[in-house]
Amino acid sequence: MYEIASTTLATGEVKAEKATFNVFLNPVTKGNTLYFNRAQDYELYDMSGKLIGKEKNALTIETSKLSTGVYLIKTSEGYLKRVIVK
Repeated sequence: MYEIASTTLATGEVKAEKATFNVFLNPVTKGNTLYFNRAQDYELYDMSGKLIGKEKNALTIETSKLSTGVYLIKTSEGYLKRVIVK
C-alpha cells in the first residue's frame, strides 16, 4: 500500500504552444496558391538546394512562376516541409 503525500495535480501554469506549421493544397497545381496555417518567415528551395525565394510573415506562396517539381520550405522556426508543384 502507498500513500500520496501531496494532492497537487497541476502547477496552475498553462504554457501556450505554437501550432505545428502546415502547408496545404499539397500537391498544388502550377498557378494556384499554397497556403500556410499561420504566418511564417520562410525560404523556398528546389531539390538541388538552390534558394528560389524567401519572405517574412507570409501566409501564402504563389506558384505561377515555379516550374513543376518538388520544393522544400524551411521556416525560421526550423520546420521543413516538402511541396509538390504539378
